[in-house]
Amino acid sequence: MANESEADTARSHLRSASTAALWILLCSWLVITGWVLSIFKQLHSLGYAASLLVFAGIVAILLSKRQLTFRMAYAPRLRRRFSRPLPLIYLLLSVGAIAGGLLYPPTNYDGITYRVPRILHWLAEGHWHWIATVNDRMNYSATGFEWMLAPLLTLFKSDRAFFVVNAISYYLMPGLVYSVLTGLRIPRPVSWAWMWILPTSYCFVLQAGSIGNDSFAAVYFLAALAFATKARRSGAVFHLCICILAAALLTGSKASNIPLLLPIAFVAAPALVRVARSSLSRGDKPKWSFKRIATCIAAVGVSLLVSFVPISVANHHFTGHWSGDPANSGRMRLNDPFAGIAGNTLQLAVGTVAPPIFPAVAHWNSVQKEFLQSSSMSPLVDAFPRLSLVAGEIPSEEGAGVGIGVGILFLVACLFGTSVRPAVIPMGMAVGLLSWLALLAYMSSLGSECTARLLAAYYPGLLLPALAWRSGSDLVRRSWWKWTAACLASTALIPLALSPARALVPAAAIIQIVEGLQVPGLQVPTPVLERLRQVYEVYSNRNDNLAVLRSYLPANAKVIGFAGTGDESEVSLWRPFGTRIVRDIGTALPEKSHFPAVDCIVASDWGTSDRYGLTPEDFARAVGGRIVLTQEIRTRAGAQPRRWVVILPAAEGRED
Repeated sequence: MANESEADTARSHLRSASTAALWILLCSWLVITGWVLSIFKQLHSLGYAASLLVFAGIVAILLSKRQLTFRMAYAPRLRRRFSRPLPLIYLLLSVGAIAGGLLYPPTNYDGITYRVPRILHWLAEGHWHWIATVNDRMNYSATGFEWMLAPLLTLFKSDRAFFVVNAISYYLMPGLVYSVLTGLRIPRPVSWAWMWILPTSYCFVLQAGSIGNDSFAAVYFLAALAFATKARRSGAVFHLCICILAAALLTGSKASNIPLLLPIAFVAAPALVRVARSSLSRGDKPKWSFKRIATCIAAVGVSLLVSFVPISVANHHFTGHWSGDPANSGRMRLNDPFAGIAGNTLQLAVGTVAPPIFPAVAHWNSVQKEFLQSSSMSPLVDAFPRLSLVAGEIPSEEGAGVGIGVGILFLVACLFGTSVRPAVIPMGMAVGLLSWLALLAYMSSLGSECTARLLAAYYPGLLLPALAWRSGSDLVRRSWWKWTAACLASTALIPLALSPARALVPAAAIIQIVEGLQVPGLQVPTPVLERLRQVYEVYSNRNDNLAVLRSYLPANAKVIGFAGTGDESEVSLWRPFGTRIVRDIGTALPEKSHFPAVDCIVASDWGTSDRYGLTPEDFARAVGGRIVLTQEIRTRAGAQPRRWVVILPAAEGRED
């Protein structure tokens, strides 16, 4: 098996299963802890410390009962494994992703605009609550990822360790991919090859050191399938409970993952019957075990708490719709399923064929803009308002899909894999087709410009039909395949090293290299170089982009009013974490010459215009305040700098 012994693979498989089970239990426990502590308004460091101590006791009990077993991975075995090209590439990607997470603070756009701020609001009040804000995503979005980050923030008062959640998930991927594929009867050599290939998808690599909440959900999907297949074989109630919790966590991370319950249910249903039946001896007929049935029912009850159900109930309570967006102001829900399938397919294709470096991106973006604005595309654009085929110079964590490397290898597996006997592997094919059916359900109902990224959890299931139909047992042993797979998988090293969010090569060196590549007749345009400088500069400041304003806040200011837009981050104003509170000013203009109940206000010209139709100066006069600082700040590389102001009550104002 790719020069790994069966014994080594079996031991590694056992370690991976126990580690994955422990991870699913920890994730479930943290989500439950967040909701329970919120009920008692004890969402703080002491509450989390007590909760983690209880969890440690539960793990100790599971270890004593051998539900969890761990074995050391000896150095010779590790050297033997990572001497092979594909495992070595995965190792390099893992080390690079962790290095990026350690060297750089989180800059994920969704993370800093609403995911981290919502955690800060919850911790400030000591419980989850519906936040008064113009950024509705703080309220109606799934909470699974945030409940993982909350204890890190409250215990360490920092966001630097947030990447650990995705790093652990990335570490678990190869073992879970192998477990799923072999559990669905895909030949072991094929499973071994793809356990290293799939994690080289750009979406997984770029989010491994990030706070994006797309790729980590793929581990939940894989774990649900892996433990469902284990439960079918072993009849162990523990395996089925882990499957149920993983499936619930999958939906709790993103509502768009709900269709993936279809393939999971297909695999888990027979496992449920197997687990619920037991026999006293080999000769006895199987009997229903009510104890096991009760355990499974209890697991389902607990899983509801870690799923999307709690936030959907809250959304319905506060907005009248389970999604939290009854008016569809985000324009995500689609009424025309055919337009949804067509638009999402185009976007998925762009995300799949995205190269690691795209020099002609400016030309492509110009062409795609004209294409979408053409009269023939207007019906599709009208039915799919957020349709976009824009590409970047290099793949980014906010939009990357599997990338061209894995995309080509998937196509090769479809075309050149050799059939096995039987010609189709029934279980693998059934789960794969149900995964594609889940994809159609997503495409027909949801429309975002980030299709390739949002489908991260779907990719493992979408791979299955190619492997179950033409398994490629002979293909993966051929020298040309091994070298092709290694070369294409290694392309993920390029966006990882050059990513503006966590560049492993210094930005100045990157720009110098680009300038040095100039040859007569093929000059790198000056706008391209300026674009590079601008992108890297914006990302270097994105985590704390309003830092310059903090020195103008009153020293005794405890409550900061925020008047930006939903696309602007308030995180900078919370720093140092735990020292002050940020409150949204709202969309109703305060009574004239009546300063809001805050110590000062930080506003952008975009924010005051969007909220009140006023300039910052007019807004300051309207509330009886005085501007003490005006600063131009660029918060997005693709947008012009915005003017930000600090406003104090008139009696406290001072000239800058």
